[in-house]
Amino acid sequence: MSDTTYTIVKDGDGYKVEIKRLGGFVREAGGFTSIADATSWVAQDQRFAVRDEGQEPIAPPHLRVV
Repeated sequence: MSDTTYTIVKDGDGYKVEIKRLGGFVREAGGFTSIADATSWVAQDQRFAVRDEGQEPIAPPHLRVV
């Protein structure tokens, strides 16, 4: 999904992913223990978005609208 950007940021001892969709809310997916975990989640979310745009993304450990 080209209108979505993902940014991995440090969050205390862990990491979170900021998800920005064109015309949508900014969301954060938190609770990742490493950059690799966050990167893996982003890749999986992108695969699901391409496969079926009507499908909800997988639930990260913690997801909230900011």
